[in-house]
Amino acid sequence: MSQGTMLVPSYYIELKALWDELELYRSPIVCNQTKEHQNEKEKDKLMQFPMGLNDSFKTIRSNILVMNPLPNFRQAYSLIVQEETQQQMNSDPG
Repeated sequence: MSQGTMLVPSYYIELKALWDELELYRSPIVCNQTKEHQNEKEKDKLMQFPMGLNDSFKTIRSNILVMNPLPNFRQAYSLIVQEETQQQMNSDPG
């Protein structure tokens, strides 16, 4: 999935719906693997979400993906929304 003409929050909502649907098809988790499973899902989201963004986000996408340690998804989402707000302010002639 890619962002297309959607704003970042709308893109996130669409992508989250797909992630939630995908979760319905996954095998049940063994109790001792719950934390590992959550960590893997978080990492997958952290990679998938920025990769579907428009090219106008390529700098922030690169910056996020090279952070060490990687931010969690919420932190990355916040950085991306801040970037979108900045881009909108810069393009607003008023």
